[in-house]
Amino acid sequence: MHLSSITCACAPTTRIAAAGHSLGEYSAYVASGTIQFHEAIKLVRARGVAMQEAGNENKGTMAAVIGLDSGKVESLCNDASSEGIVQCANFNSPGQIVISGSVDGVKKAMELCKTAGAKMVKELVVSAAFHSPLMLSAKEKLNSALSSTNFYNPKFPVFTNVTAKQVEGISEIKSKLYEQITAPVRWEETIMNMIKDGVEEFYEIGPGNVLQGLVKRINPDVKRFGIDKFEDVEKYL
Repeated sequence: MHLSSITCACAPTTRIAAAGHSLGEYSAYVASGTIQFHEAIKLVRARGVAMQEAGNENKGTMAAVIGLDSGKVESLCNDASSEGIVQCANFNSPGQIVISGSVDGVKKAMELCKTAGAKMVKELVVSAAFHSPLMLSAKEKLNSALSSTNFYNPKFPVFTNVTAKQVEGISEIKSKLYEQITAPVRWEETIMNMIKDGVEEFYEIGPGNVLQGLVKRINPDVKRFGIDKFEDVEKYL
């Protein structure tokens, strides 16, 4: 998170903006000066504890679906809801979606997706059904933590997972972080909107290159860079 704040301020883009996938959205707010680093640490801890408690109360699971479009997967989740709670949790890139919900609901949706011709349907090893209604109790606990955290207007645009659009003002930032607990991560749409808004280069902050891969699938023409150690920062100053 701290590395993110240094690099985003220095990256030579024509349009500086930030976004983070799920928990990563908090890093985006630190990078933009919206939340101070030490307060963000307390906030994400409260979020993690609240979500794990919700997961212990309501057992669930998640699964990746590859090779079906988002509308089809949403429709199949709706059909499977007769067996239990299930919804799309991550719209990661074209043909790559994660579903989340109760064990019975997700299992049924997995069956329907396989029958519908998905290239791959794989249950994920997770501790809870994140970004689903099973996280409802975590929202109120997080709300208390959000209320006691100091927020500031971002120094540059931040795009939220919930709407895939730029947030406007502190009140909306808090409400979208609250809603994010049970809402899908609209990553594909977020990247598309950032590009429409003038972003030409994407910098993934942190180990690995998963987000670079997703951006490539969304739009292979934009430039992508990875920064996973402090030494990398110097390359982009």
